Amino acid sequence: MTQMPPIDACCKTDIGLQRTQNEDVCAVNKELNFFMVADGMGGAAEGDLASTFFLTATETIFTAEPATKPATLKDRFDACFASPDTETKNQQQAQELNRIKDKIYACFATANNTIQEHIKEFPSHAGMGCTAELITFFAQHYVIGHVGDSRSYLLSGNTSLKQLTKDHNLVQDQVDNGVIKEQQSKNSILKNVLTRAVGVTPHLEVDIVSGQTQPGDIFLLCSDGLYNMVSSKEIKAVLVFDAPLDLKAQILVNMANDNGGRDNTSVTLVQIQQAATVS
Repeated sequence: MTQMPPIDACCKTDIGLQRTQNEDVCAVNKELNFFMVADGMGGAAEGDLASTFFLTATETIFTAEPATKPATLKDRFDACFASPDTETKNQQQAQELNRIKDKIYACFATANNTIQEHIKEFPSHAGMGCTAELITFFAQHYVIGHVGDSRSYLLSGNTSLKQLTKDHNLVQDQVDNGVIKEQQSKNSILKNVLTRAVGVTPHLEVDIVSGQTQPGDIFLLCSDGLYNMVSSKEIKAVLVFDAPLDLKAQILVNMANDNGGRDNTSVTLVQIQQAATVS
């Protein structure tokens, strides 16, 4: 059974000031080792149900797999006397990474198929779907699954806030193709036109982002309701603030509403804790 680093996590979701329903879903599940945000789309076409389908699919897939548990003091003590050689350890980590990637793909594929089948049964719900961010951990590594224009960020060492994912929308395509500059994209109406979402097409391409973690790292998963209302500079200022994680999440949601609250806002925060030392 693979060990996950000790973590703290929380999530907050809010309807905002201008929407009549909340189509976002966020979840923190330390026992199953997954953390997510999904932003439903479709309005009357049941966008909130699409987000719920994604959460249900994730719970199902992660429940079917052996759970990843936090490392205990005994685990770390035993590791000191039974460490595999570097090559063997790298092979094991590569195998585990591939297994976790397959599990994340399965979450997205299952949700995608569920939404597609639902639309066949209820044609009036055509157009429903969701964007989604899903993160899980093993050893000193993170793995993220990403589809749509929700985002995952990493604050490392209280210094830099890095966007780990790339938006799947027309304006990002324009930036990638050199049609417009990054700064111009912020006010483009094309940022609302998605090029990828869960449930929209029979085949779904999923971006996988992975890397190593360090104690103190804070991962932020959020719907576009946050970053469209709150700048990266403001987000970073909240994350470096010396406060409990759940308070930081609430402050971010409040800031989105204070700045207009044009959309639902969801925030999931995960912080890597300092492992206890074995003496």
